Amino acid sequence: MPDFQNAFISYGRADSKAFAIGLKEQLKARGLSQIWLDLDDIPSATDWQERIRQAIARSHQFIYVISPSAIASPYCQFELSLARDYGKRMIPLMHVEGGDFSAWATADPTGSATIRQLNWIFCRDELDQPETFLEKLSRTLHYCDERTGQAQAQTQDYVHQHTTLLAQALAWDRHHRQTRYLLVGKERQAAETWLQTRFPDGESLPCTPTDLHCEFITESTKNAHNLMTQVFLCHSDQDQEAADQPRRSLLSC
Repeated sequence: MPDFQNAFISYGRADSKAFAIGLKEQLKARGLSQIWLDLDDIPSATDWQERIRQAIARSHQFIYVISPSAIASPYCQFELSLARDYGKRMIPLMHVEGGDFSAWATADPTGSATIRQLNWIFCRDELDQPETFLEKLSRTLHYCDERTGQAQAQTQDYVHQHTTLLAQALAWDRHHRQTRYLLVGKERQAAETWLQTRFPDGESLPCTPTDLHCEFITESTKNAHNLMTQVFLCHSDQDQEAADQPRRSLLSC
């Protein structure tokens, strides 16, 4: 697997396998050659979940192909949950209508709510023009402004840094948060600047820094300043949950 992917495609096999294969080829023709698509049957091996975790973590964007089989699939729910937990930039595609959204909302309330609140791109067979939705999707994946069609360098840089920092933070966490995996020098300074990024005109961030991003960057900052901190939180064991909320807020400030 290359270091990073342009996008990960999550889809329900029963409804959208042929569509997903064609979509990958169409995107490749539009300059998006690194698309992660699992074409094999889901293996029963214990490393499957880890393989999916790594693929989503190392993908800049997450495409969710909506169909009845997708919203009913525990595998798609797992992939969507990971993408949400990793703070990924999500792009929903409506491919096949008719799914049981009420059952989906019951089975996966957070995931269904996440997808519902986003702008969908419609790509329904025989209802939506392929060239129209492919052009819209390609522009989105290339970080272009919806109105002007111009590439937005700030958005692309922000998303790519999100992916890079997530990969580094996961490695730090995997290695028991050893100091040698923390950021140093200009890399640390760039991460601190990234964490403070705000987009103009109140525009929302294209992807969300996770708690792990924040902990990784702030621990790197603390390490660079001889373990000095700006705030010290003192609480009893019983108040751990209550203390976590202000701690998370301060980490992302």
